[in-house]
Amino acid sequence: DTFILLFSMMIIGQHVHGAGLTDMLGQRIANGPAWAFILKTVIASAILSALLTNDATCVLLTPVIITQCLNRNLPTQPFVLAIATASNIGSSCTPIGNPPNIIIRGYSGIEFSTFVKRVFPSMLVALALDSVALVMLLRCWTGSQTRCLQGEDTTKLVAAESDSKGCATTEAEVDAWVKGVQMQLLRPARASSWHHTASAPAPSKLAIGLHSYGKKNTPDPGSIPLTLEAGEPWLLTLGIQLTDNKRRTAWVRVVLAVVARMVSCMALGLLSTSFTALSAAVLLLAADGREARTTLANIDMEVLIFFAAMFVVVPALTNTGLPALAWNVVADLAVLSDPLGVIVTCVTVVILSNIAGNVPTVLLLRRAAFESERPLSVEQETAWMALAWLSNMAGNLTPPGSVANAITIDAAVKAGGCAPTLAQFLLFSVPMTVLSIASGMPLLLWLQS
Repeated sequence: DTFILLFSMMIIGQHVHGAGLTDMLGQRIANGPAWAFILKTVIASAILSALLTNDATCVLLTPVIITQCLNRNLPTQPFVLAIATASNIGSSCTPIGNPPNIIIRGYSGIEFSTFVKRVFPSMLVALALDSVALVMLLRCWTGSQTRCLQGEDTTKLVAAESDSKGCATTEAEVDAWVKGVQMQLLRPARASSWHHTASAPAPSKLAIGLHSYGKKNTPDPGSIPLTLEAGEPWLLTLGIQLTDNKRRTAWVRVVLAVVARMVSCMALGLLSTSFTALSAAVLLLAADGREARTTLANIDMEVLIFFAAMFVVVPALTNTGLPALAWNVVADLAVLSDPLGVIVTCVTVVILSNIAGNVPTVLLLRRAAFESERPLSVEQETAWMALAWLSNMAGNLTPPGSVANAITIDAAVKAGGCAPTLAQFLLFSVPMTVLSIASGMPLLLWLQS
């Protein structure tokens, strides 16, 4: 169930990106001053990660945000930290937000709505602290360079460059140059008017009908008054003549409707979480109209292989008895029934998550500490929720603490931005992780009681 849920969420995330929702979101986020830009980045990362998993959010959102930063001449390092930390924090409040939560939900059986209600207040506090810290970091990073905060006048840059080369540039020539650059940036380069892809040859005009879809012998283009391209989604083109913009708008609505229905079914407990996600993924694949391999080729199979390997390696390690022996060293102190025990539990889980990773830590502690009726000297549900919160917040401590951190850093560099160094990451993440756990953990335990 855990593996199916993760795989299904990746497919849904690819369709959200293919519908152009992440591009539109990036443009909306980038509006306004720099502090509003990074604040909206935090909120968007948190919301998307709660619905599409933090790994998928970092893959889809990072290139868009980094591109907007480069266009506005803003430093990219604070935005890399914003996406990584906010996605880890936001994903903590739903059982589908990240792999550790998916695993905990599978073993504990906690309802979707119960999970959200227990963690949501702590998540809000941690996200507020993260937002304030990131706004302050951005202002310190940019310093007094107001040109970096507001962007630079393209016309002045071109004129200054021309003057430095000793050639006279008229205002008309500058305007023509700027318009030419804007046209290059705005010109669509897609293989399909339906799907947003990076670059492709000019679209071919084919008349595709429902019965001819996928067949070699397509009708003559003049026989059906419907101009489409091979591979266009057929669900909304059953004899309806639509313009490119209307088709794209219709597909966006379909994707949003499917995601909304999926989350509603999970929240109300109408169907199992994994079956609901799988049904939504299959529906989008069918409505897409392209071969499934087109979507599956864009899924990060390395992440799936990593988690599949974890389900083999961790049980094998657990059967040796070594994790149980190691846990017995701190088992008497790692309890959630007194303040000292809470501190010991937090430190232990955070250290283990950053050494072995939060997913292996959850799998190991499930066998070592959660076999009894009262793990960590509290009720089962309280112990599971505490483990979920700690493993998620521990992911913000170091770059290896969460797979989402590595994905964000790699995607930022590939998009042409600069990622924070290890020292820069730790200078921000260590105090933020301590503050998030110190404020969120007591609130979580108080609400449980």
